[in-house]
Amino acid sequence: MKGVYSSPLRVYMIMALLAVIGIYSGLNLPVSLYPNSSKPTIWCQVGFGSLNTTEFLDSYGKNIEYQLKNIENEGLKVEKLKADYSQTQVHYQVEFGWGSDPRKAKSEVTNILNALSASWPKEIRDSLWVNYWSNSSGFVAISFFSDKRTMDELYDILDPVITPKISKIKDADEMTLWNPNMKEVRIILNPEVVSSLGIFPKHIENLIYQSLIGKTGGSITVGLNSYSVQTPRSIQDVLDLKNLLIPLGDKKMIHLSEIATIEYGPIEEQAQIRKTNGATSLLLFGSPRAGGNVKKLAEDVTQIVEESIKELPADIQYRSLVDPSHFIRQSIENVIHEVLIAALLAVIVLFLFVGSISNTITAAIEIPLSMIMAFIVMKMTGMNLNLISLGGFALAAGMNVDGSIVVLENIFRHMDISKPKNFDERLKVIVSAVNEVKLPIIASTISTLVVFAPLALTKDLTNAILGDLAKAIVFSHTLSMIIALILVPTIRLQILSRKNQPVTLPPAPLQGVMKFLENLQKAILNKLISHKKVGMSVMGFFVVAVVIVGVWVVPTLRREIIGKPDTDWMILSLNTHGNSMVKAMEEITDQEEFKLLEELGDYISYTFVQIRSPNQSRIMARLKDKSDMKVVWEKMEAKFQNTPDLFFWVGPWNPAELPLPNPPHALLEVKGGNLEDQKALAEDLIFQMRQKDFFPRVWSEPAVSHNENIEITPNQTTWLNLSSENMMFTFDDLIDLSRVATTGKKINTMTIEGKTAEVFLKYPNQFFDSKEKLEAYPIRINEKIVPFKALAEVSIVNSSLEIYREDAREVIKVYARQDTGKEHLIAQSQKDLKNFLGEYSKQDHAQLDLKSKPSIVVMDESIELTNALNQLGLSVALSLILIFFTLLMQFGGVVHSLIIMVAIPSGILGGCFALFLFDSTLSLNSVLGIILLNGIAVNNSIILVDFIIKLFRAGLSPKEAVLVAARKRLKPILITSLTTILGMLPVAIGLGEGGKILQPLGIAVTNGLWVSTVFTIFLVPLLEYMYLSRKVKVSFDEKVVPEEKESANLPLAEVSL
Repeated sequence: MKGVYSSPLRVYMIMALLAVIGIYSGLNLPVSLYPNSSKPTIWCQVGFGSLNTTEFLDSYGKNIEYQLKNIENEGLKVEKLKADYSQTQVHYQVEFGWGSDPRKAKSEVTNILNALSASWPKEIRDSLWVNYWSNSSGFVAISFFSDKRTMDELYDILDPVITPKISKIKDADEMTLWNPNMKEVRIILNPEVVSSLGIFPKHIENLIYQSLIGKTGGSITVGLNSYSVQTPRSIQDVLDLKNLLIPLGDKKMIHLSEIATIEYGPIEEQAQIRKTNGATSLLLFGSPRAGGNVKKLAEDVTQIVEESIKELPADIQYRSLVDPSHFIRQSIENVIHEVLIAALLAVIVLFLFVGSISNTITAAIEIPLSMIMAFIVMKMTGMNLNLISLGGFALAAGMNVDGSIVVLENIFRHMDISKPKNFDERLKVIVSAVNEVKLPIIASTISTLVVFAPLALTKDLTNAILGDLAKAIVFSHTLSMIIALILVPTIRLQILSRKNQPVTLPPAPLQGVMKFLENLQKAILNKLISHKKVGMSVMGFFVVAVVIVGVWVVPTLRREIIGKPDTDWMILSLNTHGNSMVKAMEEITDQEEFKLLEELGDYISYTFVQIRSPNQSRIMARLKDKSDMKVVWEKMEAKFQNTPDLFFWVGPWNPAELPLPNPPHALLEVKGGNLEDQKALAEDLIFQMRQKDFFPRVWSEPAVSHNENIEITPNQTTWLNLSSENMMFTFDDLIDLSRVATTGKKINTMTIEGKTAEVFLKYPNQFFDSKEKLEAYPIRINEKIVPFKALAEVSIVNSSLEIYREDAREVIKVYARQDTGKEHLIAQSQKDLKNFLGEYSKQDHAQLDLKSKPSIVVMDESIELTNALNQLGLSVALSLILIFFTLLMQFGGVVHSLIIMVAIPSGILGGCFALFLFDSTLSLNSVLGIILLNGIAVNNSIILVDFIIKLFRAGLSPKEAVLVAARKRLKPILITSLTTILGMLPVAIGLGEGGKILQPLGIAVTNGLWVSTVFTIFLVPLLEYMYLSRKVKVSFDEKVVPEEKESANLPLAEVSL
């Protein structure tokens, strides 16, 4: 090391180079809200075409489920497959394991479905849709408007400018300039005319299909040239469509315009609808690709819009409706501020104890430099900059200065004794001082970081959330050790070389306070040692406190996976069943949005509505002030109560990439028996739960309420007679007529004015508004006109429209949730529900007329959190074992090792009680904080016990060794503890966006550490005294007890760390 310290320029250049590389790496790290880990869920949607739910399930659905469930390729494995079969379509959720590549997952699902769809009817095949899905995935929405142009004119100007640019954004999956006035072609049949002529919709559909495709007539060879013979499609525009000839039975032909009205105009039934403040607008909408960075996506979109708007007419303006990059940036900046405050507080603590600006700066340089250099390793390991990794830096800020303090203090002690006069002597003294503490610093760093080793065994959610925090601490703290052993002595040598006067430690601002604390500690320890009953009482209190916290306090703590950041967005999600048209959901959503604004309009800046399917929509409300979140949340839950036909979900929204589970407060499964009996039992169970009012919100998946449905069955006698007359008319034609007449049918697409438009065949809206009208509809057969009911029986039946399957089996899930602000009632509600279920399961349910025996199973509603906490519990146990063996190797004695580890339960005691006192939560972060406490608390005990043993071996009595060591080591223990405690204080307060995520961690560490510190400086010396005294007593006959000596007479090596 002598060559290193004597060449400061070389050291400074290497450190400067690493700092520059670190800054560059940090500036180029991807920034996101959560760690770059994924648990991809792929969402697939398939329409049934002309099939009903049961027919599709039997014909295609079960095979689709089998193929998707058995995906296992290149590290991909499906953990769960959910299938929700509604009236007209099915949604599959394919959930892969943590760490799966989202793009590979989507590609694998897409390939399987494309292969299967080759055998599907065209209408079903065309409805296939596959995409990445997440409840919390962010998106970007920007509206464009002009007071001088129509929406079509606006779209025609914007599309060629913006669309080519947004299509190149790497992090985007869907980027759409959405025009609510997009056009479609509607062929509205005249019911009376087509009925009287005996024309069926299927015939018209086939003719249009044939006319929209070109045909080839082979090829002709003339000399050396070959000419292909082609017939262009006969329909090029709407006029051609109107002039399409329809053949009649008597060899006559009529134009399509004679039996139908043909319109080209805005789409009546959008696949999706988006609105701002209740009005449609021209929107630029974008969502991230699987595994994409939503912050980078939003920033790229915003940059494109800002650049493009300069090229557009001045009257065109835009407004950013949803910009997740702003929220993420604010959250990250807030945590960065907390890290800076943590570092500043640590520096202030150093100055108050050290008393010299130059010495303080020398030690404090370790804090920023270790973090900057850690960016290099983060870049190499593929990490990103997020709230969790920054939380690790906030936690490490106070810890990272410990090594520098130890090195500096020992250098000053050696300088004070040796009083070197020239550079060579100073260099020799510094090398000697560093060598003396080198191994203890390395051992201390290892014992701090060894607690993280068991985290390598964790997986899934635990590793996804805590991995980055642990890595950030390990990287920065390891590098801080290197800085303390290389850079700090180098700087110190240069500073000392410029001074000719003897080196002395300047008086510290807290010198008087330290003297008072040392005397107070000595008096208390004297009392504990001299009065055995007092000492035993303190230890008894400690044991009782640990038991009380473990048995009564910890079980009452609210549990969550991780805290949620503050946000100014609220979501009202709507789910219903039975709708076949998006228009129906739009009407429901408009009504609920009106109620929302009527009730809470004073709190809301604007709303953004997404209607994603005939039975799903969500209303996003941007609050004027995020401090109103809790009030708005409670008012919305009170206003929007679930009904049998409409289920509401209310909660905040933040653009998180990490798919964090949001479990209910109770989860039941109804399974076994046949499907109808499952639904009957579930319906009665839900009714009873609502009557008992265990939870205000109870719902099921799928919905179990029964609805009236029209069922059409063929009249066998009539169809037998028709078949004998060789009629080219089937029951399928009749059903197709019913479908076209009621909901309409997409039959093809065509290009008009360079734009693709869908072609729909339909009857006038609401033509069939009753069962009787359908039955009376006239149908021409040859020369006869017969009513619809002569060909088929039309009846109204009760039916449950949805089938929910999980991993290829039918199951009904019943959920329950407590309202916001009433979380304290959850535990009692869960207990009351379980007691009720015990009685309910014993009933025979004769009134339900069950033909099989379905059962009700109580499930762990937060299974992922339970598994994660179990994994962390195992990590805590393993970390304790590792700490014990590390201590055993260092001290060679079981008793000393166990005494040192007494600091651990005291830290856990303080951390858990603080979580209870401040109404915080037992989360993955807070448990990790407790794991880290184990290492920090043990380090303080090591400093103390190691010195006690040295003094005892040097000849001091147990009492004198304990008192001297406690006084000498009080200052470094307080510096270590206070720098870490104050460093985590901003995190514990949890201010600003993102603050709530790390707050439980801050509360656990700050409070656990000060409690641990108090017990360390009193209880650990007491236990050491008791053990050493007993050891002396046992060996009294064989050895002479050494006389008490003053520590000042001991050699330097015996009193320095």
